[in-house]
Amino acid sequence: MRDLKHVFEETLGEFYYPHTRLEYTDEKDSCYYTKNRVVYVNPERMFNDETFARHIFRHETCHIWHNPVNTKGYREMMLAALQEVRLNEKMAYTVANMTSDYIVDSLNIERLNDQVAHGNKVLLENYVKEKGPMDEFQKLHFGVYNFITGVKKVKDKRILPYSKKIYDIASGNMPPEYKTREIAKIVRNFIEDELKQSLSSQALANSLAAAGVKAPSLKDQMDGKLEEAVSEMEFKDQSDFAGFGQALGVELKPYLFYRSMARRKIQFSVKTLRPSGGRQERTGYRPWTIEDDSDRLDVAATLEDSGVLLPNVNTLQEQFRRGTEIIGEGIPQILMVLDSSGSMPQETALVTIYSLIESARVNGIPVGIVVFSDDVVYSSKKIGYAYDAMEEDIHDTYASGGTRMVPALKEAERILAKEKQTLVMMISDFQLGDPADSKKMIDNLKPKHKTCILHIAYGKEDMLKEYGNHKVIEVPDLGALDSRVVEEYNTMVST
Repeated sequence: MRDLKHVFEETLGEFYYPHTRLEYTDEKDSCYYTKNRVVYVNPERMFNDETFARHIFRHETCHIWHNPVNTKGYREMMLAALQEVRLNEKMAYTVANMTSDYIVDSLNIERLNDQVAHGNKVLLENYVKEKGPMDEFQKLHFGVYNFITGVKKVKDKRILPYSKKIYDIASGNMPPEYKTREIAKIVRNFIEDELKQSLSSQALANSLAAAGVKAPSLKDQMDGKLEEAVSEMEFKDQSDFAGFGQALGVELKPYLFYRSMARRKIQFSVKTLRPSGGRQERTGYRPWTIEDDSDRLDVAATLEDSGVLLPNVNTLQEQFRRGTEIIGEGIPQILMVLDSSGSMPQETALVTIYSLIESARVNGIPVGIVVFSDDVVYSSKKIGYAYDAMEEDIHDTYASGGTRMVPALKEAERILAKEKQTLVMMISDFQLGDPADSKKMIDNLKPKHKTCILHIAYGKEDMLKEYGNHKVIEVPDLGALDSRVVEEYNTMVST
């Protein structure tokens, strides 16, 4: 094979020689990647195959100029993935990168089918050679290339329908962040189905174990991610949840049931966005060539980037996309005051507050929580980011008994004493033993803080029509925990 730098320069010619350079790396895992307009490759991972090298160079250069990393557009893709695939940030990053790869290779396939197909073939063959048979997730990923290239390397009929759905979205005309969100939904459903599928194989593992053949348990296979995976699943009721844990051979923490229900419900936001009409926002730069309008040439950016102005070689122009504008800034943090008295419908209350916590987790919003019945039964002590601890503690301390909100509001005042403006949400059926004193203390929270009441009602006859000048959102049952609640909430925080 010829020198890689010569092959790289020839490939850049297809892009009118953009200001991009090649650097070598000895990394084994991340052996092909781009950063700050530099393409990094591990020469050993080119497998002495010039056609494969050209495919990698073209693919990585496309990442820079067609779907750039480290830009606002890519951050929107990451956020879209995080909102759907909440297993962990690493999984969201994987989904965003997968989507980016599919977009790039769908562009290249139109004129370079053979090279993309060859590149995918080399990657797959070496993956199998070094790591053994593909796992289900790799089958899902490489299965997408069955449809991009037309070369059928993955033949698992159970997994290919998921790959086909991903391909249909990736090759469509939607914006990248929309594609990422929809692909993330498919990945989330795939992971859930795979976990359920593993249950049937668990019975086989148990049979093997009885025969003296040791097989890894599902819990071992999940490698510590079991709780988060369970949180992404859907259960009919608590007995279904408990039965699932028994089938796994583990005792699942009860609060995971409510987290699972919450993630299937709604997501709150802290700001409202709308299309900005004619206004556009810059997402980065792309090459400027002599075929482009001269007024699009960004001389200052070109000189800042490379120090010289060489038309068709390093010249740049700004890249724009239709923007969004913030109608109203939302509240940067939330303090929730939760009623856990005996009169409260526990399931509705817990799913409501877990929906708020999960929404805060996705959006990176600090939260605090005070739980009360006839006294304070739990306090987070401060506003912060300990979402997991709060979810577990709320469930473990959920009480019964009378309903006195004043002690909880005093604890809320203590937490808020040195805090900036906060949205204080009272989540209660408002069957209070101290209504007048509670009302006075809630009134005193304004004007420094915003207030909102999520009224956990029992039906239309129990609606809390008004509560002074505080916003009231009715949640009569779980069926009402839907987009209407989000719409009312978003309107409230945006005004």
